[in-house]
Amino acid sequence: MNEIVFTEEEHEKALEMFKHIANMNKEEQAEIADVIERFLWDSGYNPEEFLIVFANADDETRRRWFAKILSITDWYDVVRIFTLDVALKYALDDRTIDMLFPEANRRLWRNLKRIYEKYYSGSQSGER
Repeated sequence: MNEIVFTEEEHEKALEMFKHIANMNKEEQAEIADVIERFLWDSGYNPEEFLIVFANADDETRRRWFAKILSITDWYDVVRIFTLDVALKYALDDRTIDMLFPEANRRLWRNLKRIYEKYYSGSQSGER
């Protein structure tokens, strides 16, 4: 397979989005890479390439990635890879949820979204 060449700007955008991973120790980074490889099995990307591709993708592409990620990995790993803000934005998006399979998975994420919206989404402003 041909090596993918990214621009310096694309690398910088990925570093900004995933700086929390860059700040992890090598063992934690290896664990994250193992998790990422689980959902890249059919993509042709390695974990580093995925982070760059995701950071530079449009919202629709990010939603499609999240639909795949949510079907393969658990929430704990999702928030290790992505910041909480990014994870919540895409995991709880109706368009992402509509892409999930099977129906039980869609119901699970719709319920999680309702719980989050009811109990947590206003908590930054002191509401509950």
